[in-house]
Amino acid sequence: MIARSRAKWGRRFVVTATALLIVISVLPLERWFLGPLERRFVVPDLSELQVDGIIVLAGASNVFATLHWSQAALSESAERLTEGIGLALRHPEATLVFSDGAWDSTGEPIGAVTARQLLETMAANGLRVAYEERSTSTWENALFTKELANPSRGERWVLVTSAYHMPRSLGVFQAVGWDVIPYPVDLRTGPGTSVTFTFLPARSLVDLSMGIKEWIALVVYRVLGRTPRIFPSA
Repeated sequence: MIARSRAKWGRRFVVTATALLIVISVLPLERWFLGPLERRFVVPDLSELQVDGIIVLAGASNVFATLHWSQAALSESAERLTEGIGLALRHPEATLVFSDGAWDSTGEPIGAVTARQLLETMAANGLRVAYEERSTSTWENALFTKELANPSRGERWVLVTSAYHMPRSLGVFQAVGWDVIPYPVDLRTGPGTSVTFTFLPARSLVDLSMGIKEWIALVVYRVLGRTPRIFPSA
């Protein structure tokens, strides 16, 4: 009886898990969560603008792979680095700040090693670059970068991060008294939220969990007073 009962519950579990995977893959759940975050801001036209600084937030690198292979190993959010460096090349008058703290297994700081490696690989030696390497969170990104850059009133600084991460990031910079220009990159959702029949459960699960996590983080940051509102705007 016990074995039969276990087999019955096992079958129910498999059927339920399979059904959930199908639902997540077919319905655009990840776009329902990520879409509003990614559509909050548009990519601005900076071609005619005098830019004083560009801030690139952490999250685009694989630090340990970079250290191991001595090559810039990038994550799925690589556009944070590539677009940030591209902006700096188009605006050589600007200071490019990488806000990226990292530590090795012994707790020793190793900093923005991937950004340094990528700049070396691209031979982008003419850029004005600064590194903020103490931060461990989006909140600390804003605090420590402002302390490092010491922006003057009226300066135009551009914030580069993933589109889904931009609302919380912009809110944090507003909370520390720094009005920056949002420049979203690394967009993961297309236009619309129609039902699709592409069976990519792993991809859908990753994007869905990312969207849920970001909405929870927005609420937590608002409760902690780290953003002026739950869904910040420019």
